[in-house]
Amino acid sequence: MSALPAPDASKFPHPLPPSAVRTLPAGTIFGRIYDAGGAHPARWHELRHFGPTGSRFDHHPDPVGHHPNHAVTYVTPQITVPPETAVQSLLLVCLSECFSDRGVIERGGVGAGGTGGTQPRFVLFATTREITLLDLIDSTWVTDVGGNDQINTGDRSLSRPWARAIHQAYPDVDGVFYRPRTIAQRPQLPEARRGAVGARRRRPAGEPDRGHRTQLAWTHRDARVVREDPRPRLGVETRKEGVMTARTWSQDLEYLRTTLTRAQQTRYRRQEFVQLEDGNTELGWVLYEREQMLAAVNALHAAAGKAPVSSDQLQAAESSACGHVDYTSKFAIGCADLVAAE
Repeated sequence: MSALPAPDASKFPHPLPPSAVRTLPAGTIFGRIYDAGGAHPARWHELRHFGPTGSRFDHHPDPVGHHPNHAVTYVTPQITVPPETAVQSLLLVCLSECFSDRGVIERGGVGAGGTGGTQPRFVLFATTREITLLDLIDSTWVTDVGGNDQINTGDRSLSRPWARAIHQAYPDVDGVFYRPRTIAQRPQLPEARRGAVGARRRRPAGEPDRGHRTQLAWTHRDARVVREDPRPRLGVETRKEGVMTARTWSQDLEYLRTTLTRAQQTRYRRQEFVQLEDGNTELGWVLYEREQMLAAVNALHAAAGKAPVSSDQLQAAESSACGHVDYTSKFAIGCADLVAAE
């Protein structure tokens, strides 16, 4: 395949067609590995203002340095990926992206001269609002505007001008949805998708860009920790910077109940019936809540190193709650039991 050409912003469609946008609903779980120590320590929710670095979708302008109105973080969403319908392993994708180039997982202990190491940590967190991403892999947007798949897998320095052009052209999207090169180049690994999420410039619709206020895709108020991996190779912390032990059943129950409650708050948007593959129909909000709970249960399973549960298992928990006055709690309890099961 030929090299990725420079972006031509005049070809970018306005507004973005719905088919080019990947929307991840509030409550979507993301995984991320970040450095809690070293020369540039970070917190789990912080975006990186320093750049551009060698990362593929850094949209920071030159020269390299701190840019208050530009920030980015690279995260892996808990979603199903083609060609199968399996939920991707957040830890596998994060480890591959962070350490594949070096060929070894660096635990980040004591650095040179006895100084503190980078202390890499793996965190799972859930967003509290919807995240919208320009889809660079499962839509035709890239080829429609003159690019090619090298934006995902080619020379990273050629992808960064595209990141800048996208950031400038589409201030209301949170970032880009892409295929990690480290996964794409290893056919023995399952398919994967990631998101490069950054600061977005908020301005009234139809007005020219006059340097309106920059809003980060999330802050500590826009996302909440689900779990930080307690594996000693990566280290662990909670939001309060303390040491976290394994999650309790009651913590899982509270998280699952909150996930279901948030999904229920959008029922009014999904009152239509949806045709199923078996010929039956189901209300849209029923399917949506089932999907959200399955993703939440499997995210907790993934964090514990367990295999994902099936849709049939989740529907059994859902059915056992049907007809109860406290349906929400009963369904959440059934899901918490699924998480706890060996």
